Amino acid sequence: MPNPNGPGGTLEISLNGQVVATWNATNKEGSWVPNGNYYFVLETTDANGNKVTLTRVAFVMPYHDQMVSMKAMPNVASSGGTIHFVIAFSGVPADGQSSLKIYSVSGELIQTLVISGGTATWNLTNRGGQLAASGVYLAVLDGTDPMSGVKMKKVVKVMVVH
Repeated sequence: MPNPNGPGGTLEISLNGQVVATWNATNKEGSWVPNGNYYFVLETTDANGNKVTLTRVAFVMPYHDQMVSMKAMPNVASSGGTIHFVIAFSGVPADGQSSLKIYSVSGELIQTLVISGGTATWNLTNRGGQLAASGVYLAVLDGTDPMSGVKMKKVVKVMVVH
């Protein structure tokens, strides 16, 4: 059950319709675990003294409210400037599994940026190395959450002014 007020929640493990265990999606230090697949092993003894083992794989998402974030700083830049992008999936920096492309509002691909350590920088040039014209551009993230493998997209508008 997700926590509607932010990260966290509980995972209930049921056997024959009865809740036999719960987990609050934290590690042994008490911190929220990253979104991802987790392997659960529940061991118990039945009424006859027999050991019973239940195993399950479940996708756990304590950071359910912030799946993908992308910020452009500044979002308005002029000649000689740059726009820096900060990209994260559930708080984990984006990596090489993701791509960031800059498009004109008419849909023309202007530039493809390299994401490293959750950041990318656009020097306001097109693929030919020429300064991009004044106007509004769309930064389109085609990403993969490194923890869950889930594909996600995000679009941020930026402006170039000369």
